Amino acid sequence: MVVGCWLLVVGCWLFVVGCLLVVGCLLLVVGCWLFVVGWEYNLTSSPFPTRIGLIPNPPYI
Repeated sequence: MVVGCWLLVVGCWLFVVGCLLVVGCLLLVVGCWLFVVGWEYNLTSSPFPTRIGLIPNPPYI
């Protein structure tokens, strides 16, 4: 009974930690992607030439 309760608590704790790790990894990937895209966009929208131009130059209006 006590061992089962402890295993349940430890299992729930590991589950929560695992979910937090997965969410953290997803946020990290999304943050890096947005940073790179924003950096590319800032470079392409400026008069300076782009890095390698992963994103084509936006049409100037």
